[in-house]
Amino acid sequence: KSNVYTSTDASMTGTTIDDNVSSNKAKVNIEAIGNNALTTSADALSVSAGSGLKGVIGAAVSIVNSDADTSATINNASIKAQDVIVKGVSNNESLNVAIGLSVAAGSNASLSGAGNVATNNIANDTTVTIAGTTIDASGTVAALANSNEVLRNYGGAASVSATSGASIALGGTVVVNTI
Repeated sequence: KSNVYTSTDASMTGTTIDDNVSSNKAKVNIEAIGNNALTTSADALSVSAGSGLKGVIGAAVSIVNSDADTSATINNASIKAQDVIVKGVSNNESLNVAIGLSVAAGSNASLSGAGNVATNNIANDTTVTIAGTTIDASGTVAALANSNEVLRNYGGAASVSATSGASIALGGTVVVNTI
């Protein structure tokens, strides 16, 4: 099980910027950029061989919980400037792999089973807020939020059962994504 809990914040609170005081044109940029990458793998291998009745079961479980939040905020400010840009960018990448493999070989009978579960619970947020603020801009005023989520989730199971008598091989995979 992997848990990713991050918070990336950029803010300006209770600030006064008056472009009339300077000869330069003020440009206000508040930018929060959150970058997260996570790779997880849960793998199982089971082998049983010999004479007589043989049985083997392999299982793998991989769970990822991600809550990566990014926010950019201007709050309770007075701004007189050329440009005011508030930007939040979130880049989150997750690779989750679960593989199960089992092999059973016996002279009389064999049973082989493999299974896995790969689960991703993604609750990432990207927010931009301008609140309680007076803005007098001669150029651009922008509140920009951009969330780039890349989720790759792979699950697989293989099961082999070999014998001169009765043999059974079972395999199963469950992949769940909650976003």
